[in-house]
Amino acid sequence: MRTALCILSEEKDVASTHDLLDVLAADFFSDILFLVNAKPDECSGSEVGTSTRLINLDIRYSDEDYWTKIIGCLPSEIDLALVIPNVAFCTRRLLNLRALLSDSVAAVFPLSTSHPASRAFLEPPKDIRLNPEQIERWLNRFAVMTPLEIPVFAGTSAWLNLKTLKNCSGDNDLEIAEAARQCGQSLLVSDEAYVDDAAHQPSGALPTSLAPAIREALLTRHPYTASRHPLSEVNERGEQPPSELSQAPKVILHISHSWGGGLARWISDYAAADSSNLHLILKSIGDWDASGKSHKLFDSRDENNPLKSWLLTTPIISSSTGSYEYGNILNEIIAQHAVSAIFVSTLIGHSLDVYTAGLPSLHVLHDFYPWCPPLYATWDTPCESCNSRRLTECLDANPAHRFFTDQTPRNFLSFRTAFIATVASEDVSLIAPTPSVKKRWLQLAGDLDPARISVIPHGLNKATLSEFERNKWNTGTTLKKIVILGKLSAAKGEGILRSALPALLEKYEVALLGCGDTAIAPRKHKNLTLVPDYDAHNLPQLLGELQPDCGLLLSTVPETFSYTLSELHAAGIPTIATRLGAFADRIEDGVNGWLIEPSATALLELIKDLETTPDRLHSARLTILAAPQQSASDMVRAYTDLLPDRPTFRSKTAMTLIQRVSDDRTQAMAEPVIGSGERAYAQVLYSFLEYTEGKLQNSLKVPTWLKPVGRMLLRSCRRFFDRG
Repeated sequence: MRTALCILSEEKDVASTHDLLDVLAADFFSDILFLVNAKPDECSGSEVGTSTRLINLDIRYSDEDYWTKIIGCLPSEIDLALVIPNVAFCTRRLLNLRALLSDSVAAVFPLSTSHPASRAFLEPPKDIRLNPEQIERWLNRFAVMTPLEIPVFAGTSAWLNLKTLKNCSGDNDLEIAEAARQCGQSLLVSDEAYVDDAAHQPSGALPTSLAPAIREALLTRHPYTASRHPLSEVNERGEQPPSELSQAPKVILHISHSWGGGLARWISDYAAADSSNLHLILKSIGDWDASGKSHKLFDSRDENNPLKSWLLTTPIISSSTGSYEYGNILNEIIAQHAVSAIFVSTLIGHSLDVYTAGLPSLHVLHDFYPWCPPLYATWDTPCESCNSRRLTECLDANPAHRFFTDQTPRNFLSFRTAFIATVASEDVSLIAPTPSVKKRWLQLAGDLDPARISVIPHGLNKATLSEFERNKWNTGTTLKKIVILGKLSAAKGEGILRSALPALLEKYEVALLGCGDTAIAPRKHKNLTLVPDYDAHNLPQLLGELQPDCGLLLSTVPETFSYTLSELHAAGIPTIATRLGAFADRIEDGVNGWLIEPSATALLELIKDLETTPDRLHSARLTILAAPQQSASDMVRAYTDLLPDRPTFRSKTAMTLIQRVSDDRTQAMAEPVIGSGERAYAQVLYSFLEYTEGKLQNSLKVPTWLKPVGRMLLRSCRRFFDRG
């Protein structure tokens, strides 16, 4: 797709616009066009590059055919164009507007200084005392954050969809706009960006031929009224925006369940390590008979208090190929919080709508769902294939199948097909934490493109790594103390440990940390330490006090990563693990640990061998200590590299959350205008009611139960003015 930057200049020397070209990062565009009021042979700009062209254009900013002339002169091979005079603006935010162009959107305009459909102020200001960066920082507080449809071309700068507009005929801008509407095309204005075009004033009035109802709506009930008043006030005073309003990070939406575990830890660690973005978490809430009965949205920094909750009329039993209710929830979150990317950690309780929301999406393969309803792709032994026959037998006989038992094999087979097709068609990136996960997904789901799956290990946060470093200890070469981390279950090797523990306790001190309420061990034994639960933040100190020589990981199902192994390695503890899944990926047998078959016999034989060759234990510890540990920050950088580098919208969530801690000074300035120019009192009051309803809806201070009552009263008052 050919995308052009069109720079309007009234100067004879095109080189005078080089600064503008640099600011706009010209590599974003395939073509650079200079629209100048001069003959080409009078211009001295031929040195600007082979992709540039000079177009002579007799044009004035106040002409009624300003946009008509621009559209007509642009080459037919150009698909999209950004038209901008040599004026002041903020680069990234202006480029952001490109994302709003679509098959049904013909043009997108930024806020301007004077045009009644797009101006940022109540009235065209006599003096602009703030620069565009300062105004856009104020917009972080005041903007409505919703693109609006307008009936006319507005201002002097815009993104144009030339594929559409070239087919719209007319002698002036109003006729072109009307032709676009007749073809089902829309013109939008967005408060995502602001351009100071005060030096190039377009026509300051709406066309008199515009329908009266449309003129009245734009002049008296413009949706941006709520932001125009405070912007006018701060500009008149030349007031600098507070420092917190410079924060405008992107928002990443995480798709999660409410089960906790390693998935929840990954999201928490990722969000904490990614200081440049804000992270929201949409959790499915359910139980054994339906995994998605409701959904709750959380700020990653406060998972105790949801930002909002939704109850589904039709619950999602396992996962949905498409849900109207869920799609509406997702669209609401994206619109309200300006989400820039979606990270899917699970589809349990969610819908494939997460991939078709029009945003970059990544799917983290924490397990083998949805291909495998029992999650672990293990039935007696790890599965390497699963056709319809095997799936049917598995769901009937596999004791690990505990979830979604009301769903039939046909349900799961249908969802598998839809999942693979959607991932392929929507260009979803899949992330495996270890090579074995990628290998097994490709074995199970043969239609997946191997190039679509990247391998990025999980990482521990830097604070945790620092604590492990601070609590390290010096050990000898003798095996004396053994540690087992985590809750014990059949999948985690409870049976192996039960068989081996009596023999281990005869010679070694054994510590079971976080084992839960287990009955596999005697409650009192001189060589046994039982810690049913521990705070993960205290683990480095706890291990530093115990100073184990060796760790055990005895899972009988393939782990996809194992945070426990990361913690043991961060503490410098060599580990004996079963030769399955991620353990075989991450442990080099005999170098930084040991791999065994999942049996008590194999475990005891290896420990006996290590006892007779103690130097091997010390060597493995030195190898682990010398190896760099993957941090969550390393992980975040790798994930960021997979996201497309495209403009994204400013974060409304950032501004909402900042309001929690910012002072009330700027909020007071957001009070609506009481009177302005020639506007009737009733019209001003109508705008006041609209503004108040919006503030009520978005306020964090108004109790949830009170909001519907307030909205009902405000709308009743507005209907009174509508009748008038």
